[in-house]
Amino acid sequence: MTQPCLNEAFDEERELRPDVEMNGGMGRLLVDVVVVNPVAPSNIERRSDASVAKSVEKGEKKLTAIEQAERTKKSKYAKLAEILNATFVPFACDVFGGMGKSAHSLVKWLIREATAVGRFDDPQEERDFRDTVYSWLSVAIQRAVAVSAFSGLARIRNRLRA
Repeated sequence: MTQPCLNEAFDEERELRPDVEMNGGMGRLLVDVVVVNPVAPSNIERRSDASVAKSVEKGEKKLTAIEQAERTKKSKYAKLAEILNATFVPFACDVFGGMGKSAHSLVKWLIREATAVGRFDDPQEERDFRDTVYSWLSVAIQRAVAVSAFSGLARIRNRLRA
């Protein structure tokens, strides 16, 4: 796992720079992380928009905040991934710890890669590895949310003092 150095395909206009580049026997992945708040006013407005209600009436699936974030990231990074002959994986999660389908697929990719290099002697070791990965991810998500909350509180406090 490396910090991406994508000079050959860097798009200065859109400032594309995925958070993580992963290389393994099963290919190259570009990963960009996004954390959404499903109860933020913008997400609630999006869900209650009249056009969304009409699409639901037609039997179309209403996207959750995580699904919308995944879709947006995939659209943003599709060309870069193609240029670099990589697979783009949006790691979308919400502030409550929910993770998108692509985030779960990344965990499965890690398990397949670890299995391919003989990391596990038995199925229990694979389950323990999976559980550990999800535990670490859960802690990382909650830490990021806490840092963001404290940062927001500091900005509010500074505005009130000014």
